[in-house]
Amino acid sequence: MNLAASRNWPCEPTFFVPALTRDAACRLAHRFGQNAFLWGKIGKPVYMGFSG
Repeated sequence: MNLAASRNWPCEPTFFVPALTRDAACRLAHRFGQNAFLWGKIGKPVYMGFSG
């Protein structure tokens, strides 16, 4: 579960999906009503994508 430090945002489950492309991550985020998602590769900076 993911919990905001301010505790004024509801908890929500988080998932790690190995070998997922950035486009697939965006489609999944959109499908499940997420406004944003994090995606990355080992040794590279993390990408914060917006699916809305």
